Amino acid sequence: MGFSIFFLLGYFVFWYNQIFMFLWVGVVCTTSSLDFFLFLFFCFVLTICEVKIFPLFKK
Repeated sequence: MGFSIFFLLGYFVFWYNQIFMFLWVGVVCTTSSLDFFLFLFFCFVLTICEVKIFPLFKK
C-alpha cells in the first residue's frame, strides 16, 4: 500500500515537473524510513499545490 502511494504521488510530481521526479527517486533510494519520508513528501506536495496550483483556480 505504501509503495503504491509513493508511485502515484511520484507520478503526479513527474507530470508536474520532471526535476521533482528525479529528486523524488533520489530521496526514495537514499531514505531508510519511508514513513518519515512520506510525511515530508506530503508536506512537499501540499506546498506545490498551495504555491503553483491553487492560484490557477483563483484567477
